[in-house]
Amino acid sequence: MSNKVKYKRVLLKLTGEAFSSSQNTFDRDRLMFLAGEIQEVVKMGVELAVLVGGGNLIRGASLKEVSISRIIADHMGMLGTLINALALKGFLEAQGIASSAMGSVCVPGILEQYNQSSAKKRLEKKEVVILGGGTGNPIFTTDTAAVLRGKELDVDVIFKATKVDYVYDKDPNIYQDAIAYKRISFGEAIQKRLKVMDLTALTLAMECRIPIYVFNFSRPKNLIKAIEGADVGTLLLEEEG
Repeated sequence: MSNKVKYKRVLLKLTGEAFSSSQNTFDRDRLMFLAGEIQEVVKMGVELAVLVGGGNLIRGASLKEVSISRIIADHMGMLGTLINALALKGFLEAQGIASSAMGSVCVPGILEQYNQSSAKKRLEKKEVVILGGGTGNPIFTTDTAAVLRGKELDVDVIFKATKVDYVYDKDPNIYQDAIAYKRISFGEAIQKRLKVMDLTALTLAMECRIPIYVFNFSRPKNLIKAIEGADVGTLLLEEEG
């Protein structure tokens, strides 16, 4: 393992936008970028789990317009994340990167059931473990699933991939005076209702004492820099300082 590595086992939380900017498609350029970043992490000797969202395929909130209930919509969203998990596995394997895909929702013959012990063993073998299906329950977000799986897999940190450089006190795309936080406690983030993750995910991370690092994933090498401990995003901790 490289001497530059700060975190030895990490969980990367990806949204559906990592796969495509348009709905119902997969963008090859984005997949190539994603595979390249992951390959660099693997070369560093870091154990990597990736939990995927499904917004490029389906967004449960949009189904209200066609009178589909929240529960059913969330179930449909889970299936979308399973498709992304399979897609990422297939693409990584095509690039020669050892990987396995697991789902909290079992799909016999297509995707194996998530198992904590099995996932850990594969991480130790330096396989990229791709996680789909969220928590396996409606209502809970994939952010909450990331924290849950992060705790189960004993990761050193959860990396949340975003489109902005830091966590801000308000939307930097709208407000020029938005303040960036480079380090902040979970308690303050919750109190200020900063749009990092949903409150359930933040509270769980605080209770489990799992640091969360929020950074702009679209910038090349940012994931590698974050693993090395460089200042490229916002670090959320149990206690500030």
